[in-house]
Amino acid sequence: MRIRVCRPSVLTVVTVAVATMSATLTAGSPAAARPLPTRSVTAQAEVTRTMDTPSDRPAKAGHGAQVSVRLAAHAPRPRADVPMYTLTVTATGLSGAPRNDGTAWVFDATNMAAFADNIGVFHDGVAKFRVPAGTYWVTGEFDSSSRTRGFITRLDFLPEVKVDRNTTVHTTASAATSKVTMATPRPAQPVEVRFEANFTDRPGSTSSVGWYDAPGQIWVSPVHRKPAVGMLLCYAAEQLAGQTSPAANPYGYNLDYADPPGIIPPQHYVARPSNLAVITDRYYQDVPSTGAWLIWGAFPSQQLQAFWIAPLALPGRQIQYFSTAPALYWSLGYNAFTPATEFPIGGQADDTYQALSPGEHQVVDWNRFPLHPQPNFSAGGGGLNAQLPILPSALRAGNKLSLTVRPFSDNVPGHLSAGSAPGTKVSEVYQIDQNGVRIAYGSAAHGIPSATLSSRPSVIRFTLDATRTGRSYLLSTHTHTVWTWRSAPQSGATVPRNWYCSYRLVQGRTIWIRRCGVQSMMTLSYQVNGLALNGSAPSGPQVVDLGVGHIQLAHAPSVTGAKAWASCDDGQTWRRATVSSAGGGQFRLRFSVPSGCQVTLRVSATDAAGGAIAETITRGYDTSG
Repeated sequence: MRIRVCRPSVLTVVTVAVATMSATLTAGSPAAARPLPTRSVTAQAEVTRTMDTPSDRPAKAGHGAQVSVRLAAHAPRPRADVPMYTLTVTATGLSGAPRNDGTAWVFDATNMAAFADNIGVFHDGVAKFRVPAGTYWVTGEFDSSSRTRGFITRLDFLPEVKVDRNTTVHTTASAATSKVTMATPRPAQPVEVRFEANFTDRPGSTSSVGWYDAPGQIWVSPVHRKPAVGMLLCYAAEQLAGQTSPAANPYGYNLDYADPPGIIPPQHYVARPSNLAVITDRYYQDVPSTGAWLIWGAFPSQQLQAFWIAPLALPGRQIQYFSTAPALYWSLGYNAFTPATEFPIGGQADDTYQALSPGEHQVVDWNRFPLHPQPNFSAGGGGLNAQLPILPSALRAGNKLSLTVRPFSDNVPGHLSAGSAPGTKVSEVYQIDQNGVRIAYGSAAHGIPSATLSSRPSVIRFTLDATRTGRSYLLSTHTHTVWTWRSAPQSGATVPRNWYCSYRLVQGRTIWIRRCGVQSMMTLSYQVNGLALNGSAPSGPQVVDLGVGHIQLAHAPSVTGAKAWASCDDGQTWRRATVSSAGGGQFRLRFSVPSGCQVTLRVSATDAAGGAIAETITRGYDTSG
């Protein structure tokens, strides 16, 4: 069994023992825009099994459990002099015979911090634990698999086990009589099913176990009475694909439901059209490939659910249906190349979470050309956006300047490039000048180190050159972007709770630091009219809508003007574009190019405070006859 972090995080590397096996939690880059809070040590336990899955199933095979522990700051510390007792958990399978595999989960409802050896493996139908006196939740997990049904997990929940002496309790697979099922308006095939149980003790600490089978089934034992000690909160989630052929998934369902607190009701859910939100995704890509789509979602107290389905034909379109609830948040992304892991490779990922409304319908463009560097973005509000704050793309804390932008991103706020295809050569080089003097220079491939500025007001010039070459990319292959703004120390400046400036770890908890000022760095966005999904627009007269602004939270002086040029020979010669202003930083560019032109764009804009941005995108998009 291997343990890995579900999404990029700032967790330090630690070794975790699960059952009788050990593995390592690997940390993500500290420069990631949105780290997971380390107060929630969330890992994914994925069991590797050998199983022949039917060829028409649209997802990879996977089975396991995600384990999350959140200890309350005021949780009583364990005492060495407390008497210990043996808690014996016995287990029988569907046949009634003792199990020689499977897992026992034990959590202390009185004080979770007093007992941490939560997982045991059944041997001859028995798992034993040494525990202090208290009230416990006990869960028996029984796993099997079949070629036709996939992985099968059965969970028997014992919500209140009192221990004040050596105690024996019994779990059985036959108690798991309620199968997690979800009915959808359109025919859809289950791809991945999840069930999560959150156990909260008296002081407020929470342990969560989220089981998943992809593909497969999860059966649970209903719990009809609320526990007298602590709290139980459960969730059921499923992703289903409307697969019309082994190579096509024209629509999918992403469903997540919270059970009433304290009980586990029958696990059949009905996704009614009136309670669903709809997102129509349009995926742009210059070189056809087969990818996968990715969905993250959760309630604030739930582990982050990560769904992954293939194949996704690129370029292409797809419809996604989402369950809705006031505190349920979703985030989307896609992977442009398979095989791959759940993390996007070569696609785009949305760095924001949104609470969708019943009946809402969105149309979202992914990877729409031209691609270029984009800043971090927050959708604001509460929920996951507050729990997982974002790092501003240009911030100053004292005299330290920190910069974070993502090359090859599209033009939707929050969409950020998620890497490049295997075998692609990528180069990112940055330079920072202060008052015309270079103060920092180097590769930005693994983030840009903070630079030290003078305490006096000054003019900052930030240059980023990004190039990627390989057979998977024909368009938007190189960008040269220069930002200019005035900077000075901002004493007392802070950012709201959806953002952070830095962080520190205190006894395993993340302390977000929000004392910094956001720099007035300018932004550009492009909308090429008539662009096809393959990145090609009709030849002849071109219309490109240009948006000019500033990064979020920054002081935003009025935009004073924009200029633009186009080239069909990678910038050797240029033709001036006609630029008309619609006000508010919105401009329309007009120029004409012949068929077969790979359009290189050069744009510059200024603001009233002396800020500027200049950008060249080589082979930004194509034209056809």
